[in-house]
Amino acid sequence: MIKEIANGTDITSQNTQQLAASSDQINTSVQHLASSSQNLAQLAQDMQQTVATFKL
Repeated sequence: MIKEIANGTDITSQNTQQLAASSDQINTSVQHLASSSQNLAQLAQDMQQTVATFKL
């Protein structure tokens, strides 16, 4: 019985570590996505300004 509890605890610990690693990867991906979105927004503004300049 104690052996099964210890085994279950080990499995839970491993799964928790995997979850933490996955969360870190997700956070990194979200940060990259946010940065890319900012870059795209800046590019869109630059393009609008360029078009406005050509219209003059």
